[in-house]
Amino acid sequence: MENILVSVVVAVYNAEPYLCKCLDTVLGQTLREIEVICVDDGSTDESLRILREYEQKDQRVRVISQKHADAGAGPARNAGLEVARGKYLSFLDADDFFDTTMLEKTVRKAEQCQADIVLFDAYSYDHKTGALTEPAFILNKAFIPNQDVFTWKDVPDNIFRICIGAAWNMLCGRDFVFDNRLRFQAVHHADDMVFAFSALIKARRITVLNEKLLYYRQNNASSQSQTKSHWPDTAYLALREVKARLSEYGMYDEVRRSFVNRGADYLCWYLDTMASWESFRFLWLKLKDSYFSELDISGHASDYFYESGLYEWRERIMRQEPEEWIFAEYLKSKSTNANILHHPLPAERIPKGSRIALYGAGTVGKAYFAQCLCMEHCKIVLWADRRAESLGYPVERPERLRELQCDAVLIAIADQKTARQIRDYLIDIGIDLKKIIYGAEL
Repeated sequence: MENILVSVVVAVYNAEPYLCKCLDTVLGQTLREIEVICVDDGSTDESLRILREYEQKDQRVRVISQKHADAGAGPARNAGLEVARGKYLSFLDADDFFDTTMLEKTVRKAEQCQADIVLFDAYSYDHKTGALTEPAFILNKAFIPNQDVFTWKDVPDNIFRICIGAAWNMLCGRDFVFDNRLRFQAVHHADDMVFAFSALIKARRITVLNEKLLYYRQNNASSQSQTKSHWPDTAYLALREVKARLSEYGMYDEVRRSFVNRGADYLCWYLDTMASWESFRFLWLKLKDSYFSELDISGHASDYFYESGLYEWRERIMRQEPEEWIFAEYLKSKSTNANILHHPLPAERIPKGSRIALYGAGTVGKAYFAQCLCMEHCKIVLWADRRAESLGYPVERPERLRELQCDAVLIAIADQKTARQIRDYLIDIGIDLKKIIYGAEL
C-alpha cells in the first residue's frame, strides 16, 4: 500500500459487542490513505473472528494476534506501533467510535502547523443510556495558550491540565514518536499516561483542533476503566513512571507543580472509583504510607494546589484511617447510636480477628458495620446487599460471595423469614452452614 498518511492502531481484547461500530467508523473515514492495525490481545470472545472478516474485506486492515499477557492494552499498542508505516499515528480504543472526518481534519491541521501533536476534543457517550455529554476534562480549553502552536514552556504550570492524558484524542507524527522512543506502559489502566505526558513534554510543536471528533464510551462494564479496582496500585505505577521520565528528561523541576496537581487530582478520582472495600482500603493506606511521598504530593502548603479540595483531601487521608472515612460518610446519622443500641453485634458468635462478609445494608447492617469498625473485633472483607446498585459503594452485590475467601458470613437482617431465605441462598452458592452467623438461631 502506497502513501499511507495515518496508521491507526486499535488494541482489542474481548471487544465483540463494540468492535464493528469501531471499525466501521475507522474504515469509513473521509481520509482514505490509512492502514488499520488491529492487535488482538488473546480475546476469548469472537473479536478475532470479526477482525479476520474485516481483514478479508478491506486491504487496509492488518490483524496481529498475540497471546494475552494480562498486562493491559500497553503491550498490544506497542506491537501495533512497531509495524506502523504511516506518517502519522492514531491510537484508538476498540469500544470507542469516531467522527468520520476525524483523521482528515487532524492531518490537515498537523500539516498546516507542522505539528508533532494535534489534540482534539471528544464527546462522552453513555453506553447504558446513549446520552452524549461534553466533559471539559478531555480538552481543557481554559489552560490552552492563546496561540496556534505552543510547547510546554508556554504553560509549564498547566501542561498536564490541558487534556485528559490519553492517547486516543491526539494525532502524533510517527517520526516524532520514534525519535523520542515513546511507548506505552504495561499496566492494567492508564497505560497511555506516560506516552501522552511524555509526548506533551518532548513535542516542539503542539496544536489544538477545537472540535469533538471522538465518542468516548463510558459505563461499559467490561472496559479497562470499569475494572480498575482489581489493580488499585495502577494509578501510582503510571504516575511514578511519568515522574521518572520527567526526571530523565531533566525537566521535572520546571513542570513540578503541574505534575503534583495532576497526580493528586488523578489519585483522588482513582480512589473514589474503587469498587470494593478491600481495594479502597489498600489504596488509602498506600497513599498515606508511601505513595504521597514518592510522588512528591506530600509537604506542599495549601496554596501549592490549584484547588483547595485537593489539599484537604490529602490532609484527611494523612490524619484518618479508611475505616473512619467510611464511618463518617455512610454511617453518621441521628439514628446511628440508637440503631447500635437496638441491634448489638453478636460478637460472642464471631471469632475474634476473623474475616467476615456482612450480608444486609439496612438498619441492622449499618449498626453491625459501625460496631465492627469501632470494636475492631473482626475484619469486614465484603458488605453485600441485593440493593447494591441503589445503595452505592461500599455495598456490593451478593454474587461476590462466590469468589470470596472469608471465615464467616454474618446475616444482618431483622426479619427471621428473610434471614432464613438468605441462609438458604448462601448454602446454595457453596457457603458452609457452619460459617453462616445470625444474631439468633435460625
